[in-house]
This record gives sequence, structure tokens and C-alpha cells, in this order.
Amino acid sequence: MSKTPLSSSLSDVSYLPQSARTLPVRVGEPHTKAITEACTVLKQAGHRHEVEAMLTEINKPEPMFRATSSSTALSGDVNLIAHKEEVSEQERWALSLRAWAQCVEHGPETALKTIPFLLWVDCAFFLGQRWVRNLIADWHQKGEKKKIERLLFGTGKRGNNDLRRTLEDLQRDIQITDHIDYLIQEKGYSLRHAYKAVSIPFRITPTNAQARYAKRKHGYDPLAALLSDE
Repeated sequence: MSKTPLSSSLSDVSYLPQSARTLPVRVGEPHTKAITEACTVLKQAGHRHEVEAMLTEINKPEPMFRATSSSTALSGDVNLIAHKEEVSEQERWALSLRAWAQCVEHGPETALKTIPFLLWVDCAFFLGQRWVRNLIADWHQKGEKKKIERLLFGTGKRGNNDLRRTLEDLQRDIQITDHIDYLIQEKGYSLRHAYKAVSIPFRITPTNAQARYAKRKHGYDPLAALLSDE
């Protein structure tokens, strides 16, 4: 089935319920784009009613952002790694919406990279999502035992744990970012000197420290990282 290019359809929210149309104004960029792209993909695949229901959950009164820059599930904020129990229900619905859209757009095996991460965040919630149950049921009927094992436990094709590696990388980035912030805010370092100082204990180059810091500060997306982790 042919699909309208995402770039030309991001502003099309006319099919959404009125309450969901306020979502882009409320969450801000870049998260608006990610959610709207997911809605567009799922709408084009014939899942309009499910999208409406999920957006209604995302748009419930409790703020998705409970503190300054706390967009845990959407941007990969440090709280998602350090305090996953604080991820709000709205944020979990947003993660589910986006992960489902990725499976629809890129194929069901995309779930082998994203769902283990989601189960780590909240196993009961994401196993309760209809699209996840349907995917597991389909693979079970086809006898795809290895895929189900990878889905549930995050083990890669060659026995490597993609989820563990992703979480380790995220936690390392957080430590580097926190250390750079400490040097700047508490010790008065310039950015250039902070990159150089942090490179020694973490055994990375100043350029690598700068790249990791920039990635965290500009909104790092765990789902996108899992998809690009070939």
C-alpha cells in the first residue's frame, strides 16, 4: 500500500479527536514531530480508531512533564534510566504508540530491538498492549520461538544482549553529561576544558565527550537509538 510521505503529512491532524489535536501544542518540539509521525503511519495503515484511543490516554490531565525537562519516555531523559518507575502513564502510552508505528513502517522485526527496552521500563504495561499481544500471538502460531525469546529478553542474533548494551551506553552518557555539568556549574570550567577533563577518567577523546554531551542535551531518543543500532 502506498503511503503519503511523512514530511508532507505532519500537519494533518484533522482525523484526530478534538482533545488529541491539542497534543502538539502541549508537548512541544521535537516530541510533537515524533508523535505526529507515528499517528500518520498508523492512520495510513488503517489503525485510526486505535490511534484515537491511545492519544486520548496520552492527553489525560496529569502532566506528561512533571518537572523541568523531565520528558522521560519521549526524549530519553536521565529519569528514564535512573527512575523508570516515575515514567507516567501518558509517557508509556506515547512510547507504545511510537514503537507500534515503527513496527508498522519498518516491519515486525523492528520489535526485536524496541520491545525489550519497553519491557524493561514496564513489563506488565507493554505486554498488555494489544499490538504487542497480537505480534507475540502471530509468532507463536508460526512457531517463531527464537523471535519470541529475543522479544522478551533482548538477546541479539549472535547472542549479544542489545538491550544491555543500549542501557550501558545510555548510563555512560548520563555519567559523562553529569560530570561535565558539574565541572561547568560548580568548578567554573569552560566547555572546552570540561570536555578535556572528563575525557581522562572515562578514557575517551575530548571530541567524543563533546559528541556525547551534545547528544544528551539536544534530546536523545532511546527508540531511535535501538533502531539505528545495527
